[in-house]
Amino acid sequence: MHSSHNPPPEPTAEQLAHARAEHRRHVEFYQRLQQVSAHHNPRFSVTNVIIALNIAVFIVMGFLGAGWFMPAEDGMLVYIKYGANNGAATTNGEWWRLLTCMFMHYGIIHIAVNMWALYQAGAFLEKLQGRFIYALIYLASGLSGGFASIIWHGDQTWSAGASGAVFGVFGAILGYMLRMRSGLPATVYKPIMKSTATFAVYNIAFGAAVTGIDNAAHIGGFAGGVILGAALAQPLDLSLRRIRRLQTLGLAGLLLTALIFGGIKLTPRFNYSVTDELAWGTKEASILNKLNTLGTSRNGVLKKFASDNNTRELANWIDSSLIPTYRELLEETSSPRFNPDQITAKRQKLLITALDESRQTWADFNTRLKDDRAFDLSTCMQRSNQIVANFNQANKALKYEALPRKNKNPATGAPDSSS
Repeated sequence: MHSSHNPPPEPTAEQLAHARAEHRRHVEFYQRLQQVSAHHNPRFSVTNVIIALNIAVFIVMGFLGAGWFMPAEDGMLVYIKYGANNGAATTNGEWWRLLTCMFMHYGIIHIAVNMWALYQAGAFLEKLQGRFIYALIYLASGLSGGFASIIWHGDQTWSAGASGAVFGVFGAILGYMLRMRSGLPATVYKPIMKSTATFAVYNIAFGAAVTGIDNAAHIGGFAGGVILGAALAQPLDLSLRRIRRLQTLGLAGLLLTALIFGGIKLTPRFNYSVTDELAWGTKEASILNKLNTLGTSRNGVLKKFASDNNTRELANWIDSSLIPTYRELLEETSSPRFNPDQITAKRQKLLITALDESRQTWADFNTRLKDDRAFDLSTCMQRSNQIVANFNQANKALKYEALPRKNKNPATGAPDSSS
């Protein structure tokens, strides 16, 4: 078989002129980009500093027990304690988690993927926008992703990782290109637009298909990056950048303030504090363990009483051991102070009530026992068991939930007294 191909047509003079002009604009773009960043030491770039900080935090977290390849058995407690992002924890006054979560990663693969993506895109955006604006965009995009994660997931997930901020870097490149499109050569504009859009679409689709990926943070970070990249786009001219410096800083401050106040306003509040719940969980476990020990001791004494019917010995044990132990447990239970409007204080109050009722039940029984009045041990035991059952039922009925938006104070998360 034979085939023939027609040679491509010769380019016209107009096409050649256009190609030469585009090539010249392409070269000029990268020359200007090099000029505005020539005074930067690449070894101490913001991108390298951010990567170094992420690696340092990862190593410290690993030694604290977070786990190197994935969270260890007790590793999540390390993330919770030191700054992962969660609706109930962050919006309860621990807003610093929006920053700390950006430097924490769930294993070496997680950090490697994020840092590689940052290394690829960050250096370019840093040259494009300048160090200060680039650093602000990175942090603000991370905040935007953190707020989005809370709004979408509430208290149902513990989010960590730099990906919200990294998505913001790609979004900022896209925003810059859209803002500066008319002054950019097609050889620069088109491939960068295509690569950033491909990055966003592919990774968001991947995040939607795979569980355990916080897509809300990705989308929030990317959207924040696009807005910031477009709004704060810097010309590739040092003199113009200096002239517009105050204007740019003012706009950056305004956008950051709007992001923070808007995020605080829109994020939900919850009826519990994670920090309080962790503290109470440790305290409650200790108290319940002591109650189990007391119950075992009590059952041994009652078993002996059933065989020898020595009322004086039983009364002395109740006076010298049982009642004082209840008093000690009441004092221990009452010692932490929690927000009375939140669920932890209500759980604490239930246990205080149960301990006090148990103490009073055995004190009344012992009064009858010592006065040689008619006493009914089985009734006392039934009453004691009922107190425990009532406590368990009431404790179980308390639910972790979001507060109604119309009744909360956006600054504190507490019910708004003015509503």
